[in-house]
Amino acid sequence: MYWLAKILATTLGEVFADMFSQTYDFGYQATSAVFFGIFVVGLIMQLITTRYVPPIYWLVIISSSLAGTCLSDMMDRNIFAQEKAGYAVGYAKGMSLLLGI
Repeated sequence: MYWLAKILATTLGEVFADMFSQTYDFGYQATSAVFFGIFVVGLIMQLITTRYVPPIYWLVIISSSLAGTCLSDMMDRNIFAQEKAGYAVGYAKGMSLLLGI
């Protein structure tokens, strides 16, 4: 069940990230912020609860995949794509960014 949910969440993450950022033209920054916000709210709810609540657990699992997929798309398509325009991030800066997250 876990891996099925992760595969679906990753696939949905790709679809939703592209749908909101490109089709609806919200941009990757705004879409990433929304998905990351959903993840943070779910994580706080999970940490506050004193017992296992399946919907909250799965909200955290799925929203982490959604947020992670959207953030990686933003980094791949926006930040690292600017390398051709002279705004090279480079390996060291990219690695620092990932370690900082």
